[in-house]
Amino acid sequence: MQNKAKQDEQAGEKMGQDSEGDMGHNNEADQDDKKTKKSTLDVVFADELSDTFNPPDEIIEDMITAGSGSVLYGPSNSGKTFVVVDMGCAIALGKPWLGKRTEQGLVIYLATESPSSVETRLQAYQKQYGVKVPNFAIVRNPIDLFNSGDDTKKIIHLVKQLEEERGVKAAFIVGDTLSRISAGANENLGQDMSIVVRHFDRIRSKCDAHFMLIHHSGKSIAAGARGWSGVQAAIDTEIEVTDKGFEGRRIEVTKQRDLPTKGLQIGFALESINMGVTKWGKPATSCFVVPADIQFESAEKGIQLTAKQADILTAAYKTIAELPEYCPPDVKELFPDSPWLCPKKCFQKDNIKVFAYPFIEGKPRQKTSKLGTALEGLVAKRKLGFYKDFYWIIGEQTNRLP
Repeated sequence: MQNKAKQDEQAGEKMGQDSEGDMGHNNEADQDDKKTKKSTLDVVFADELSDTFNPPDEIIEDMITAGSGSVLYGPSNSGKTFVVVDMGCAIALGKPWLGKRTEQGLVIYLATESPSSVETRLQAYQKQYGVKVPNFAIVRNPIDLFNSGDDTKKIIHLVKQLEEERGVKAAFIVGDTLSRISAGANENLGQDMSIVVRHFDRIRSKCDAHFMLIHHSGKSIAAGARGWSGVQAAIDTEIEVTDKGFEGRRIEVTKQRDLPTKGLQIGFALESINMGVTKWGKPATSCFVVPADIQFESAEKGIQLTAKQADILTAAYKTIAELPEYCPPDVKELFPDSPWLCPKKCFQKDNIKVFAYPFIEGKPRQKTSKLGTALEGLVAKRKLGFYKDFYWIIGEQTNRLP
């Protein structure tokens, strides 16, 4: 029994020694765990921030900043490409753009949609102003930012190469258009467009240049840019280009992350320039951008329009632009003591159909009914005048004093 007790005591002592040994190993392991590898994430504490404020580095004053991303959108024929080419020329030359100062730098234009159109518009700019625009590169190849990362790498490599060759830092990259550089992607699906956004972010980050995507409006112009809303959330700046008929063409900042300029509006016009003759001997023309005053609506401002009403009002502006000056006698009689307030142009429902029907779904009879409802709403909200089958835009005529 004593031998058994002694054996148990010795066994207990051994277990204690083993336990102490294990504990020692565990302590060492705990110490190793505490010695974690340094994080690769970029972290800064609030109390370590400098007291000196570094304002956003603006490439175009009040509009876009270095290394950020933007979307410039609008309906077809609103002047989007002319505006962006004009922006690029101003940046490449380091000259003011529509009254805004610019930071001079290299411009890379990814002309995926129509390289020849971009070239023509640059030729028009150079002819009009008698200059050769330096450091404005046009990439003629199709660019794909959806199906693989190959073109993303090519763009980054090209930018670095051009910077070295020209000795100028890249400032402005343009993707024309978002639809073409994301060919094959469903614009309404986040799982598709998030891939495009990831490649877009990589390019602007690696190149430390502003990357602007040219995009289109949706079916309803009032609803903004078409497609997945995540694109709008991902960018820093959103700019809308519109042609409002008698109000003229307008550039409006509709989103701004780092600058206090959301809502900024700039008026512009397109002036024609003769570039030569076609093979048929007819004049071949292009356009260039010039500053213009914005003609704001003189009707009541606080009234909100539905998306459909806004579309039909846009159609009314386009209708008026196509019609000759005419005010029927019945309408003139409404202004017996102030004939200078009489509308210079009036239209009927049949006149507006060609511009309005693309905004309206349904069969022809349904479209006619919906158009009538929208026109009634615009009259009720005093955006349109109406008398004896004739409509006119309230407050949009040039009033001439007698």
